[in-house]
Amino acid sequence: RHRKPSGQSKKTSLAASMR
Repeated sequence: RHRKPSGQSKKTSLAASMR
């Protein structure tokens, strides 16, 4: 869990994980 793609992917991943 240590990636720095574009930033949008991170937000999406976080939202999906939180869901």
